[in-house]
Amino acid sequence: MSAPVLEIDDLRVRYAGAGRPALDGLSLAVAAGEVLAVVGESGSGKSTLALAILGLLPAGTDVAGGVRLKGEAVWAGDRQALGRWRGRRVGIAFQDALASLHPLRTVGDQLDELVARRDPDLDRNRRRERVLALAAEVGLDDPGTLLARHPHRLSGGQRQRAGIALALAGRPEVLVADEVTSALDPPRAAAIAALLRRLADAGLAVIAVAHDLDRIGTIADRLVVLRRGAMVEAGRARDLLSRPRSPYLRNLLASRPRLDANPPRLPVAGPDDAPIAPSAPVAPVAPVATIPERPRAPVLSVGGLSVRHGRVAALTRITFDLSAGEVLGVVGPSGCGKSTLARALLRLDRAHDGAIAVEGRDLLTASGAALADLRRRIGLVFQDPAASLDPRLPAWRSIAEPLVVAAVGDVAGRRRRALELLREVGLAPEHADRRPHALSGGQQQRVAIARALALSPPILVCDEAVSALDVGVQAGILNLLRDQCERRGLAVLFISHDLAAVRFVADRVLVLDAGRIVESGPVAEVLSHPSHPASRSLLAATPRPIEAA
Repeated sequence: MSAPVLEIDDLRVRYAGAGRPALDGLSLAVAAGEVLAVVGESGSGKSTLALAILGLLPAGTDVAGGVRLKGEAVWAGDRQALGRWRGRRVGIAFQDALASLHPLRTVGDQLDELVARRDPDLDRNRRRERVLALAAEVGLDDPGTLLARHPHRLSGGQRQRAGIALALAGRPEVLVADEVTSALDPPRAAAIAALLRRLADAGLAVIAVAHDLDRIGTIADRLVVLRRGAMVEAGRARDLLSRPRSPYLRNLLASRPRLDANPPRLPVAGPDDAPIAPSAPVAPVAPVATIPERPRAPVLSVGGLSVRHGRVAALTRITFDLSAGEVLGVVGPSGCGKSTLARALLRLDRAHDGAIAVEGRDLLTASGAALADLRRRIGLVFQDPAASLDPRLPAWRSIAEPLVVAAVGDVAGRRRRALELLREVGLAPEHADRRPHALSGGQQQRVAIARALALSPPILVCDEAVSALDVGVQAGILNLLRDQCERRGLAVLFISHDLAAVRFVADRVLVLDAGRIVESGPVAEVLSHPSHPASRSLLAATPRPIEAA
């Protein structure tokens, strides 16, 4: 490796009131032209590292250790010194690009402001040239049009490119990319990963925080594996991903669902680094591909469903059935109508044509008490559990919310029901009184699933429910969903851009493109032998595990 641009020495971070440090003596370095990937489970310290480098940790956080940029010492605890290099010498691009962009200003105006701060002597025309150059550098097509738009009018991939452009506006020497591909469909994630690689090849030092081991393996030069704030191992990315040395990394890699074949249950790394069974004891089931076909009456029937957003057709003549005990995967590129379908099933988006029947009852013509009852027959799990849980409520009260709305039981009965559901989703009684900030990402999502099951609905809609989770936590949630189908006879509509997760959990799959079903069938068949260009594009952009040479 050439001389490092950024060096971190013995970095220690402890949040106020925390029992253990978030980072415990971490040291690493990154050179110009290099992509250094930082991976690990939730709570390993990945995002803390990204925030610490930029001095963005919350007030009251105890920070110690050294940070050097090209030999110039900048102490992590010196906020004034960090403020002088933040943006100018080190830039950061966040996972949620929409949240990092100002919603009331055009993307071009925001870039122009940052360019003006970096080079106050530039006149308007020269600033415009610089903004257009930034847009071209990050691959924003038709920049004249896109820069005039507000963030909500950009696609997810376009927003992420705009967020990276903002991070580059100060012409930094180091770019910290914090989970910038996790919320994107495979083609867009591949494009953003390729962009990071191109920026590194042009001389930028890139620190890429990620939980998608296969994706980051396509672009990273070196890999740093964190666990509980400490480095477990480090080395050349391809070497570690193909021949992991530590039991922890081996278990992380084994926890990934695969496109080619899957076990009946995904192993989940336990506290002693040994693979363990799912948290709640369950009987093993057959692999997805060998579940026998059996006739079952559909609990959800959708026929000719069409939804329009203004003049734009969001869904066009969508037709499918979903039976008890079945998981139906829904995949497709961003903007294809996946989330619109989820919202239409709860009548949060108005259908312009077609029919939806829940256990034989017409959802689209129901009103009043009948509509409320039908909505209770469908549970919904969102992508971001932290955003979907009330931060003021302990877990048991979040789970009991549907019971309160439906006026079911008294306080004592609702708590008993919440505790039953906590056990069913693999959490312990002590989690009942914890608020979301005291739960891990996987625990939060289990609480969200328990809440969705509170009224015992026959149908569960999961809208990107695992995309924001690291591989170990994701494995536990995928196991849990399969368990619920087997034990409850639950029917699950599993919307995701993660084809490997769909391959593991689903029996059948629908491929959407531009609001239409372009391909459907058994999941193993469609994902092994896709016939439509949209399906082939998704599969081509999905990285495969790096195998040992």
